[in-house]
Amino acid sequence: MKVGDLVRDSETLDIGILVEIDFRPERFNILGYMEPYLVLNMDGEAHWFSEGYIEGCCEVISESR
Repeated sequence: MKVGDLVRDSETLDIGILVEIDFRPERFNILGYMEPYLVLNMDGEAHWFSEGYIEGCCEVISESR
């Protein structure tokens, strides 16, 4: 996946656009999980997500060019 891709959660069908990918150490959350993917949802809110969630539970519905 890459910045600009439109992604959808396979279970909930929530849609968002991938706006940033950042694998720096600062992206570890308080539980010790890396959250390198920043997704802007349809409500205009941006949230960081783990690689496992984005790569495993989401699908690209429109690729960035």
